[in-house]
Amino acid sequence: MKYTVLSVAAEMRGTEMLQIFERFMNLPCLNERSAIATVTRDLERLVTVIDEMSTILQGARENIDPHTFY
Repeated sequence: MKYTVLSVAAEMRGTEMLQIFERFMNLPCLNERSAIATVTRDLERLVTVIDEMSTILQGARENIDPHTFY
């Protein structure tokens, strides 16, 4: 992957992570069944997003010269 593609991919995953955090912070009551279901679904998605972000960042090692990156 080229640097710009890696950057865009990482930013998209970061945005999704922030949206998940925002939904959690805006839940009115964590004791309701619907809130528990939402948190469960979002945590499962968060695991996937973190895995995807890890893969993206590992790709950066292979495709970007560290001297250019830093």
